[in-house]
Amino acid sequence: MTTQSAGKLATYPSPGQTELSAIGQELIAEGVEFPLGYAQLCFWVVYEALGETANNLSRLMIDGEVQVGLMEKAINLMLQRHDSLRASISKSQPVQKIMPHQAFDLAFFDGAAASEAEFSAMVGKISHQMVDQAFDLSQAPLLRAHLCRRSARQYVMLLCFPHIIADGGAVHLFEQQLMDTYRRLSRADAHIPGRAQTLQIANFVEWERQRNAQHGAAALQFWREKLHARPYATFPDALLAKGALQETDHYANFPAASFTQLADVAKRHKASLQMALLAVIACAVFRVTGQTQFSINSVLESRDEHGTEGLMAALLRVMPVPFSFTGELSFEQVLQQVRQHVLQAYEHRDCPWSIPVGILAEQRWRQRPAGYLALIKACSKIYAKVFARAKLYPRFLADFWLMEAFPPENWRAVFAKKPPRAERGGVAAPVLNVNILQSAFKRETNQPSQADAADKEVRAAQLTDPTQLLLSEAVDNNWEEDSINFYILDTGHAEPSIRMICSNLNETGVRRMIAAVEDILRTVSVAPHTIINQAGSTQ
Repeated sequence: MTTQSAGKLATYPSPGQTELSAIGQELIAEGVEFPLGYAQLCFWVVYEALGETANNLSRLMIDGEVQVGLMEKAINLMLQRHDSLRASISKSQPVQKIMPHQAFDLAFFDGAAASEAEFSAMVGKISHQMVDQAFDLSQAPLLRAHLCRRSARQYVMLLCFPHIIADGGAVHLFEQQLMDTYRRLSRADAHIPGRAQTLQIANFVEWERQRNAQHGAAALQFWREKLHARPYATFPDALLAKGALQETDHYANFPAASFTQLADVAKRHKASLQMALLAVIACAVFRVTGQTQFSINSVLESRDEHGTEGLMAALLRVMPVPFSFTGELSFEQVLQQVRQHVLQAYEHRDCPWSIPVGILAEQRWRQRPAGYLALIKACSKIYAKVFARAKLYPRFLADFWLMEAFPPENWRAVFAKKPPRAERGGVAAPVLNVNILQSAFKRETNQPSQADAADKEVRAAQLTDPTQLLLSEAVDNNWEEDSINFYILDTGHAEPSIRMICSNLNETGVRRMIAAVEDILRTVSVAPHTIINQAGSTQ
């Protein structure tokens, strides 16, 4: 079994539970409503509350002569193959239905006569138009595509998906299958995989609900015990942003050869790179905050069941990892904490990821009126009963509602108009998320494959450098304003980069966190067995 974060990250023993292959694979009829997957629920709530669809953009550099009509046909075959791309998602309740395929027109821009600067400016403009505009989730297809011609044998393919349909793994899957389909068409190959040969979202949703029905109660008890008194870390007031929120997007390199050395340490301890990164961030949080008991979210993709590697859908899972920095600990001991917890948690993963995150979120509400909490939970139960077709668990709305970072201070605040988020400043106890993106973990597949190299017609490679073609990564959204996100991602350099995004820390806070992460990485590179939380380490 393999748990992923936009790529395969860690191998775990098989739980020996209900296999996905045992679920009926009959195709659901078009127009029939069925529930959203557990990973989709988060993005449905964001869409309902903020109108945002958290779009993912893919940029493929294609070398070779591309027949525009044939590429358009390939995209249409992909839309027919994957039900999720033809989903119409309800605005009133978390259900979806598959719509009949309608011809998709591939937008095309011919920039062969433009200068390099003009072409880059146009591609950057098109990219932002595609990614900045929210999708109407009720209107299929949930895909945007634009082919840009740079020269007779060089093209840029831009693909955009709402996150509720595609995470990093799904985007990578679409890229691979699209190019495979195009090549088959160009060779007049009649054997092109279709809908019947592909796992569909409705079948996966059925499997998820069955697993939760069988094992969800045990999973809920596990998470309640593991996350008790392990809230998100609280940062000193001097490090918090004040006034209007301003997103900080900071890139940093791994010091010296610390990326390779971090991977070596993880391998020696039979841990994944994701686990090692979690341990690094946890040590940095301890040094900056001095807090000894806290949790950090590990963001995973969960393409670990047979068949899900070919499922065009968001399979996001958030696995909170609790930390205890009591006593003297080395980095290796912190890493063992992570590994032990993750292995246990993997055996209790058969519940919506919002349940453990909701348990953590509720801890930020402990000092609030008990009656208000009871009202939220009661409303959540009623909602789940009223919209029975969505097959929600009773805490569904409560878990997402409690994730709100600014719970009212007293009952009077319930009826008072809260100031806009932009006027409140940072969050003292932000949600910390750690992720390794597809582009970093499958760096070798970002380059032309052997099949590509042998193909004289077209070769495709993912464009990972955010500075190329004038694509700034600044996106106007606020659905993760209470979060600090750490990523390892590929930016086209010799080693992956570290990216930190947050709106909660001021310049000093960001600088302190980055410096702490770099210092921990240097320590791990030289002596991972030395005490890492000794006296004075919080200064």
